[in-house]
Amino acid sequence: MDRPWRGPAARTLITVGAAVIVAVMAARVPARLAPFVVLAAPLLVLILVLVRRMDPKWLLAALVVSTFLGWFQYSASVGRVNLRLTDLPYVVLVGSLLFVSGRTSAQRVDVGQRPFAVLLLVFGLSLIPVLVVDPNGFFSPFVSWARVVETFSIVWLMPYVVKRPSDARFVMGTVAAACAIELGRAVIRAVASGQLSERLYAGNGPDTEGLLAAILIVTVLYGMVPRRPWIRVALIGLAVLSLVLSRSVGSIAAVGLVLAFAPPPRRAAHSRKSGLLRPMKLVVVLTIVVIVVVDVRSANVPGEKGFSNGSTMARVIAGATGVDIFAYHPVFGVGFSRSALPQELANPTITSDLHREFPNSPADLFPNLSECLLENQLTSAGATNSCNLGQVHDAYIQVAAEEGLIGLLTLVVVALIIRRRVRSLRAHTSDPAILATLRWATLVLILVLIWWNDNPLYGAHPETLSFALALGTLAVPWSSLRTESQSSLGEDRPISLRAR
Repeated sequence: MDRPWRGPAARTLITVGAAVIVAVMAARVPARLAPFVVLAAPLLVLILVLVRRMDPKWLLAALVVSTFLGWFQYSASVGRVNLRLTDLPYVVLVGSLLFVSGRTSAQRVDVGQRPFAVLLLVFGLSLIPVLVVDPNGFFSPFVSWARVVETFSIVWLMPYVVKRPSDARFVMGTVAAACAIELGRAVIRAVASGQLSERLYAGNGPDTEGLLAAILIVTVLYGMVPRRPWIRVALIGLAVLSLVLSRSVGSIAAVGLVLAFAPPPRRAAHSRKSGLLRPMKLVVVLTIVVIVVVDVRSANVPGEKGFSNGSTMARVIAGATGVDIFAYHPVFGVGFSRSALPQELANPTITSDLHREFPNSPADLFPNLSECLLENQLTSAGATNSCNLGQVHDAYIQVAAEEGLIGLLTLVVVALIIRRRVRSLRAHTSDPAILATLRWATLVLILVLIWWNDNPLYGAHPETLSFALALGTLAVPWSSLRTESQSSLGEDRPISLRAR
């Protein structure tokens, strides 16, 4: 399909338009900044040329690496919107697919994309009552919802990005490399600063670092990347060390359950030998998980000293707060991303209920509006939205509190649909290489789903991107790509497929 914006006349028009824009910007900015605006123009042209010649999968890799490194925390304010550094590779990726790659359509596998889109729509519609009742409080949660939609849109973009069967290893290799880079610098930082006794962190918090370690373990074991065995052994060692240093109970439990129930790598999931060994493997892995948790986070074990005022009890109270919010707003919830607002989280009625439910817990474990007063963020009209008192710390309780029964039931239905379609996809796939890719993506989905039991839902974070990347990998028609590749005289060339 010919595109009108790719001809010589269009390029000339675009060049003239860009020159006019640069001249206007240089005239409007302060005189000391004008030279930098002019110098930025050739750099922008160079970037556009590189993007024009670059395979979109490298832009996806840039998005994955920058997100896993925690660069989403770097932002610049444009009006009321914070543009994050990780938005740049995403925008360039979408622009490349729309205007450069030439792929106006792509075949995809139905793994529940439409029901998943309905779930995201339900998240967004939960803000309509907020728009009616409190228009000033609508914009911030709307931006948070848009950020979640942006991240999950990778599910729909993956079939456009992937062109060859070999791209499966590229995706898994990118995930492994991004995890290894982030965990490596976190360990180096801990060793260099002498903080090995503290929880591991770098670009992300300890819980996210633990999840990246779990994803690295699953990727190396089931993705078989990289190819050299000694590098895989080194990466497994780095991942296990990082997992222990992160002291993330949710991550340790997630990877333990996945390794306990998943079939061994490169073995048929329904083989008789695998079925006989699974109970024994389950007992061994769960025993190891319990031993590790007791050793690295003894205060998180009920009955141990410090449990009553430890982080586990704090998260139990945070979860109970979300349940109480749901009880007071059972149908529609309080609106997406609003359960963390101080007026909801530290509602005096809810706080009073919590004190009755946990009478022996220290007062500092309960959300308290006085903390906003100490931060000069408590006004006569109430606490400002910038006052952070924490979250409900459970993505599923968060959905119940923010979207009510409507969101919770939609989530359950969508999860069951995706599960059924993924199982059908794997049952109708016979190619061992494709099965290995599907198994890796499925295990990453399960990892994140378990981890979300102990953490809230955010857009543009490593866990959300990992989930979108895995579900998008399942949506890629790997069998069609392999068939087309084999029919092209064995050449692993890009192909163009019609939309379903």
